[in-house]
Amino acid sequence: MTRWNTVAAATILAALWMTLTGTSFAQEAKSSIRHLNKPNPDELNCVVIVEDDCGSTESQITNIVEGEILRARTTPILGWAYDSLVIIVTVDCLNAERTGAYNIQVRFGRILAVEDPAPDERDYLQVLYGRNYGGFGFAGLNEVDDDIADMVQRAVSSALTDYLKANSTSENY
Repeated sequence: MTRWNTVAAATILAALWMTLTGTSFAQEAKSSIRHLNKPNPDELNCVVIVEDDCGSTESQITNIVEGEILRARTTPILGWAYDSLVIIVTVDCLNAERTGAYNIQVRFGRILAVEDPAPDERDYLQVLYGRNYGGFGFAGLNEVDDDIADMVQRAVSSALTDYLKANSTSENY
């Protein structure tokens, strides 16, 4: 496969991925952030998931996420907790070593307990709130890890800004 065919294949793969995941570069309509309000805003649960095909490790991304939460003067709590707001950071590389393509999702959500689930069902329900602060990106093949780290930091910072606004004493949000 020639270099041109590889680039063309990566471009087609990226377009298909954006179509399937609903990622868009258009400006998102301002949505309500009231769902981010919580009684104890000084603590925030966080979960980081990094797919195996990424050069970045889960501990590297977790350090970035924890650092941003601490800069927001909030205590990070690693892991899920029932009925607690959680920031979920997922890094998925699409054969990044060959294509430089990656997808980052930064979302808020909650885990809700399900009473008396059937034997073949889970005992929880995961609720993800609408806005994805991350996105899809391309990087030079030697720069993928740095680009991923930068995008995660910007996305988490943006998400935490909404979190802080929702938990501020101001009535504007």
